[in-house]
Amino acid sequence: MKKRLVALFITTVLALSLFSSISVLETDAAGDSVDSIDPMIVVSLGDSYSSGEGIEPFYSQSKSLEEKILDPYGGWVAHRSELSWPSLIEIPGISGTMHDYNVDYLGGTSICKWYFRASSGATTNDFRNEQKKRIYKKTWTKTYSYNVWLWKQLKVFDDVTEDVDYVTLTVGGNDVDFVGVIKECAMSSTYLGTSTLFDKLKKTIQDFSGTREKIKQTYDDIRAKAGPQAKILVAGYPKLLSTGSHILSGITQHFKIADLEIDGGEVALVNAAVSWFNNQIEEIVNSCDDNFYFVDVEDEFDGHEAYTSDAWINSIIVTKKSEDLEDDAQASSYSVHPNKKGAQAYARCMNEMISGIEKCGTLSGKICKASDRSSAVMGANIRVYKDGELKKSFAADNNGSYSVNLAPGKYYLKISATGYIDFGAYATVTENTETYMETFLLIQGFANQKGTARGTVFNSVTGKGTSGVNLTIHKDWNNSEENADTIAEVTTDDSGNYSVELPLGNYTVVASKEGFITNSFNIITQYRLTTDNQNGTITPNGSGDDYLITLTWGENPRDLDSHVVGTLSNDREFHVYYSHKSQYDGDIEVCNLDYDDTTSYGPEHITLKPTTSKPYYYYIYRYAGSGTVASSSAKITVHKGNQLIASYNVPTNLGSDDYWNVFAIKNGQIINKNSITSSADTNYAN
Repeated sequence: MKKRLVALFITTVLALSLFSSISVLETDAAGDSVDSIDPMIVVSLGDSYSSGEGIEPFYSQSKSLEEKILDPYGGWVAHRSELSWPSLIEIPGISGTMHDYNVDYLGGTSICKWYFRASSGATTNDFRNEQKKRIYKKTWTKTYSYNVWLWKQLKVFDDVTEDVDYVTLTVGGNDVDFVGVIKECAMSSTYLGTSTLFDKLKKTIQDFSGTREKIKQTYDDIRAKAGPQAKILVAGYPKLLSTGSHILSGITQHFKIADLEIDGGEVALVNAAVSWFNNQIEEIVNSCDDNFYFVDVEDEFDGHEAYTSDAWINSIIVTKKSEDLEDDAQASSYSVHPNKKGAQAYARCMNEMISGIEKCGTLSGKICKASDRSSAVMGANIRVYKDGELKKSFAADNNGSYSVNLAPGKYYLKISATGYIDFGAYATVTENTETYMETFLLIQGFANQKGTARGTVFNSVTGKGTSGVNLTIHKDWNNSEENADTIAEVTTDDSGNYSVELPLGNYTVVASKEGFITNSFNIITQYRLTTDNQNGTITPNGSGDDYLITLTWGENPRDLDSHVVGTLSNDREFHVYYSHKSQYDGDIEVCNLDYDDTTSYGPEHITLKPTTSKPYYYYIYRYAGSGTVASSSAKITVHKGNQLIASYNVPTNLGSDDYWNVFAIKNGQIINKNSITSSADTNYAN
């Protein structure tokens, strides 16, 4: 990856020209080649509101003046702040902020790369052309005067070798001369009749068609460079000045600019002009394709303009700052730019937008040794693939636990650990939902060795073994797709039992029989072991709108109980469980505990036929035996008629209490809870 500094031309004291080429070495902790990973690529462009003007420290600020000027990445010359709002961007599923992934100064990683090219003073012209930056610094011994030329911002896309995911920017503020507007406020007065602010803003609006074309062309250029897959987020500008400020306010007047009517002096004019300008930007963004987004910041900054008691925008600063580029300027360039709180406010708006775009869900679970089903496999590596591309690679913690945020969709997880056979599983992520996976059981041995899996397929309603069930076996867990490769096929005997020898590994068993709902369950095989009690269930075809709820679990605790709490048509509450197994609402059996198992594994089955629009709560209670609900390997499936509509694995990371609050059904909708508590929660759906 190449980075070059554009030529520096000295105008008075020093003459030099510098071209630098730096290669960034990338490594992948997972051991995969970099090309096999699809990293998150974020590019931040724009003007001083994106660069972080006025928020120290700037990149390279700690270096000597000469080193700062000669910094090949131009961080200090562009006044790119380490605390700018682009540096605070968070991407769901990526730890930390973009500052941690700065390609120029940290090299980025194989998971995420952030390219920061915003520059103070940039206009739309500086996206297509080199930007001239004047530096004038006086010390006790020397005067430095330079014209520094920064690369055109669009050139960053020549350095990006992977698909761009996000582009963020602010642009246009310098094209309409916000700086000149503020100077006009500071240097003239309506009291003395010297203000030309009204005329200046009027001309800006009248001439805006040309600016509009430049902004639209900049957006089009970014789209062409970034590619159709990139999400382009354009942030607006905050209102700048406090309407209650007497520092800048002039006499009250009535103005009309285009279709904009304003009562007030300079402050009202400036703020109204900012709002008008934001509306224009939003219109331009909305005229672009669906992958353009306008990020409004006005409401977030309301009440925090310059000169308020809790200002998120700097006031006009007449005294020069040590890091200003021009010691001979009339005021500090920090003036009327967001401070640290302002950058954080911008970041909140941007992160909220990104979170909404990503609509992430969470996958969580635990990785244990198959030999005892409870000892954690520490540091197991998890690779997450989507459509064949590696999206993420990370390690489980010392408890064998993991949690990862992902965009909605179907994924393939590959788990590896030294001394264990690679383990594969499919997972579906739903937005704004934490999905707990069945505990992954890693198997010691070699893939060419074999083991035997054995168990029983039960009728979930009667609890009896079911004969003649066809079992089709696929590689990996949760792999029940019809087109999946079949490893083996067996049929259950008269007692519902099956036994199958397979290479060591983990498999999905799809169980089917006429008159029953096709179901699946996961099994493993271990070397020289017959792994018993790898049981499955199969449910008779349902009818109408009945909800069929099946619970299974492991050896311990030996007795988990299913509970339903709901309300009858007469507003009387009912509770179905082992000591009250059926409930009628008039002539309709609203809920029935069809089968109650007390000696490990299950199944337990409930049929629910709602008769009201009020919620029906389903939860599990640990009644007897060693172990906890969290360690029970409990699993629940929910069918409506013959359609699987939900499935749940018990959370393994929510403590050792005895109640698992799973879900509620209200007005035909499932409301997920999935919490473990010390008492039943039967209020969350109200």
